[in-house]
Amino acid sequence: MITSTSPPPVSAAEFFDQAGRLGRCELLAGEVVTMPPAGGEHSIQALRLAAALLAWTESGGEGQALESSAGYRLSRTPDTVLAPDASWLCASRAHLAVQRQFIEGCPDLAIEIVSPSDSRRDVLAKVDTWLAAGTQVVWVVWPAQRELWVWRKHADRTILGPADTLTDALLPGFALPLARLFKE
Repeated sequence: MITSTSPPPVSAAEFFDQAGRLGRCELLAGEVVTMPPAGGEHSIQALRLAAALLAWTESGGEGQALESSAGYRLSRTPDTVLAPDASWLCASRAHLAVQRQFIEGCPDLAIEIVSPSDSRRDVLAKVDTWLAAGTQVVWVVWPAQRELWVWRKHADRTILGPADTLTDALLPGFALPLARLFKE
């Protein structure tokens, strides 16, 4: 009789030790998932969103804006660690950002930019993972469609386009004309 065994789940600590050698990746239920480089358009849009969030935070908004290298441990045994393209922690949780390893728990806002290699199913599964972990709002940018989808737990999705201005009750006073996000 031949038996097949799968490798044991990778812990967040093991993942943290290996991550620098693995390239861009996440840990899903103990399994390392690598992500190919996304390309220029993805990078530009991620930077524009992160910069707008940082500018808002530093001009009087409260909390902490983070870029794509921040990893969040969402669950344990097996461990799940995700790294959004940008994120934000509210003022009462901003102290979590100074950890040397992964941030325990979820961001209040997670931002995902859809890459050409991402499947719609995988993107929507990631949105569900963020919301189930307690993230209040998830913004998903679809560059090819020039759309930004806003997801909240127990609420319908909102779809915005280049003619709209992105605002959110979670970020009082934040406003980003999406024409700036989608400009060539």
